[in-house]
Amino acid sequence: AVQGVSLDRRLETPVFKCAIELADSGRWEEAAKKLREVRPTGQDDPDFLSIRGDRMMGQHRYEDAAECFRNALELSPGYADLHVRYGQALFETDQIQRAMEEFREATSLNPSYAEAFALLGVCYRRLGQEEAALEALRATFLT
Repeated sequence: AVQGVSLDRRLETPVFKCAIELADSGRWEEAAKKLREVRPTGQDDPDFLSIRGDRMMGQHRYEDAAECFRNALELSPGYADLHVRYGQALFETDQIQRAMEEFREATSLNPSYAEAFALLGVCYRRLGQEEAALEALRATFLT
């Protein structure tokens, strides 16, 4: 987890729920202010950047999402889930090779990360590498 605290658990707090609602309505500065109530770092907060990236993905703003996840990874490079999210954003912008690098990094950080293996398989499939796709998908079931 980022900074030793489970992001999922932090998302359950009223402050984070409010921040998400503000972000969903495009009120980024207010959302950042809410997040600073919990942790006073704003744009330097990987949790905030991750939430913003997720919202950008939901709005199909994949390049913006990729930037958010890349910035979050600069602050928290050992967080496998951020590598997967970054990879997904890269995949959506047809940067398949770079996406694959992120999925591989996620699996090296967490060898039982089934979703990362599955997404790696999707990339191989997109590239027409059927056997490699099958191997990645097998790894999904072996984790």
